[in-house]
Amino acid sequence: TTALLNLSRREAMERMRESESLRRFLAENQVSLRLSNMIIGFLRQRRSRTPHITEADLPCLALLPRSMQSDLRYEVYSRRCISPLFSWMHERRVDVLVELCFSAMSEKLYRK
Repeated sequence: TTALLNLSRREAMERMRESESLRRFLAENQVSLRLSNMIIGFLRQRRSRTPHITEADLPCLALLPRSMQSDLRYEVYSRRCISPLFSWMHERRVDVLVELCFSAMSEKLYRK
């Protein structure tokens, strides 16, 4: 835990140094206050955004038995199946929906 705290402190110090350098750069180059605030706000938002994790990002999930993988995919993907057909399956043939989630669904992220 000490190593983790030290790493966290180093990262925080680096972010503070970077932030201070950015502010100094903007001031020295007489960048307008409006644009400076937009740049700082944009970078702050980008830094705080955590990337979405997909199943493909976690190779350890492939080690799970098929039944656990099936249950996991059902819980992850069934909430996204919004249509009368999927609602019917959920109520009457959940086994079909579970198999559909396991064999036919995955997640793909497209970054802007």
